[in-house]
Amino acid sequence: MIQNIETRTAPSNSWTFSNSNRVIRAIVLHTNSNDPNVGQNSGLNTVLNPANNVSYHYIIRRDGHITNTVPPQHIAHAAGTRTDRGNMDAIHSPHEWIRNLRTQNANNWTINICFEQMPRGNPSSEQLNSASELIKYLRTLYTIPLERIIGHIDIVPRHRPLCPGVGFPYERLRNMIREREEEMSEERIRELVNRILDERQANINTLQVSTPHAANWEQSTSRGIMDGTRPQATVT
Repeated sequence: MIQNIETRTAPSNSWTFSNSNRVIRAIVLHTNSNDPNVGQNSGLNTVLNPANNVSYHYIIRRDGHITNTVPPQHIAHAAGTRTDRGNMDAIHSPHEWIRNLRTQNANNWTINICFEQMPRGNPSSEQLNSASELIKYLRTLYTIPLERIIGHIDIVPRHRPLCPGVGFPYERLRNMIREREEEMSEERIRELVNRILDERQANINTLQVSTPHAANWEQSTSRGIMDGTRPQATVT
């Protein structure tokens, strides 16, 4: 599991408890503001204010610090759409699979990540590093294709055209996740090789333990053959 995630639970009216295994179809990226002058923790403060009735599963500060405000198995109030087939403007999504889901509230099938203080959709390198590590971890829990790491704009393009921002580097983030997952695979291979080598060494050690018995056998055999005072019984 990813380390160093702070947990701050959002007010109960800002998220919905789920007592069943949700089918996660996408990770949706947001920004709380395109204004570079908003203060640190502005996104967190928005979520912790019950009057706003909004939440994200994770918030990533400009310095890369991650705060978890809603457990991913539950429903955050971040990407919501109506369930009357109007669904705000989900009908205008560039993705057919989202248009086909317009009868469902998008909160029900998404995990939502907010980038704080992200002017024009340009995250800091620290935010990208944290996001790639976080999403790599989430992809070990849920089957989420890399191409379904999307922005809020992909769900409601007319209502949220600047979320997370026109300059957001989606492909760069996806490539970082790929690289981290390849590193993870290499680590698992090394672990497997080391385990095999350890087992092999254990087998060698076991054989070495039996060496004194082999020496006794050789000594007895030699004595039985070479004691010339009288014939010796065959050593078996």
